[in-house]
Amino acid sequence: MLYDSDRASCCYLSECYSDKPTCYPQILLVDDDHAVLEMMNATLERKGFQVVAVATVTEALKLIATESFDALITDLHMPNAGDGFTLITAMRHSQPHALTMLVSGYPDVQSAMSAILLEADEIMVKPFEAGKLVETVREKLLNRTPAPRVEKERVAEILERSTPLSSTTGWRV
Repeated sequence: MLYDSDRASCCYLSECYSDKPTCYPQILLVDDDHAVLEMMNATLERKGFQVVAVATVTEALKLIATESFDALITDLHMPNAGDGFTLITAMRHSQPHALTMLVSGYPDVQSAMSAILLEADEIMVKPFEAGKLVETVREKLLNRTPAPRVEKERVAEILERSTPLSSTTGWRV
């Protein structure tokens, strides 16, 4: 079930994919490549998703702060300030129950998958089939298993744990 306090409605995803859906998952789609953005937007809309598509991190951050989304799909590398990690972090902070997906055309992303998965629910490497995108979004929304969050520690606690006791006396803030 999806719940969006701004829309004040509950949405059972089984309803979204029935013959006569009563709700449509809202997706924020971000990519600086206009051809890719248009292809993903058209594919998702054709399959019943409501899509808000933007080409910059700045536009996406404004939307994350002012609107509610069921999912974020973002490119990793974008020009100007910020990148896909910036958006994933903002979405996790602002809308923690939203699905977060990262797409990238750079093969080196696969070597960093374990680190990235700490924040993103899914990673897709371009090029990918449009049908695979829709299938992945539907599956992830239906299963709703957000990525685990890593507990944050204070620097002083880390230093105290890894430094002999005599040298850390008085570090607590």
